[in-house]
Amino acid sequence: MLTFCFSFLFFFSDERDKVQKKTFTKWINQHLLKVRKHVNDLYEDLRDGHNLISLLEVLSGDTLPREKGRMRFHRLQNVQIALDYLKRRQVRYHI
Repeated sequence: MLTFCFSFLFFFSDERDKVQKKTFTKWINQHLLKVRKHVNDLYEDLRDGHNLISLLEVLSGDTLPREKGRMRFHRLQNVQIALDYLKRRQVRYHI
């Protein structure tokens, strides 16, 4: 019985995560439409920082700098730019 309960909890948690990911992806895409961008996979499409910076620009009305290269360093820099911007604006987040 205990095994069944844990299995059910993991299934429920996984399903809840899928729903939240889908909902958040739709919310992001509603905002990114303004700059003609689109996210298919939340984790993959935000990891280079470009779409994340675009989202912050749309939401804030500010223009943020960004690295144009495609190397790992550039992707990390773009994510760092987004995180630094959130920190300056005193936005709390949990990673």
